[in-house]
Amino acid sequence: FRRGARAIINECLNLNYSTPFLYPVNVEEYPDYLKIVTRPMDLSMISMNLRKGKYDGLGQALFLRDANQIKENCESYNSKRVKISESARRLVTTIQRLFKVWCNVDAPPRLPLSDDICAACGLDDEGGELSVCRKCNASHHAFCIGDNSGEVQRNECPECTDEGS
Repeated sequence: FRRGARAIINECLNLNYSTPFLYPVNVEEYPDYLKIVTRPMDLSMISMNLRKGKYDGLGQALFLRDANQIKENCESYNSKRVKISESARRLVTTIQRLFKVWCNVDAPPRLPLSDDICAACGLDDEGGELSVCRKCNASHHAFCIGDNSGEVQRNECPECTDEGS
């Protein structure tokens, strides 16, 4: 789990919409922040918690809770309708999507965040037609999900199909 969670945080550090959530809110710049937000959270705090082992064992749910806390804090302080709150929602959605894939395998693959890149192999749609899983929204080539016909016919990726079995 820890390797996958670190990979998720590292991937998120490079996203343009994660910038406001990289470090704690500057309370000198926003003096009322701690009056509204009682449990501050940002990507640097999650990273520190990972290094300290806070999320080991049954703490995986805490990892996702802390990620969601970033969004909750942002929406509480700013309102849900402002652009920064949309960025927070995108960030948490990204973390949840990556968590589902990377934290369920021993060595996480490089899962691209773009819908025009295969989640399994990392190649774009030039490697063949991509299909988007209706459950997790990850894109895959037909050959990457075991369909040798070259045509994507499944509506779910193998990970999501296995969950229903």
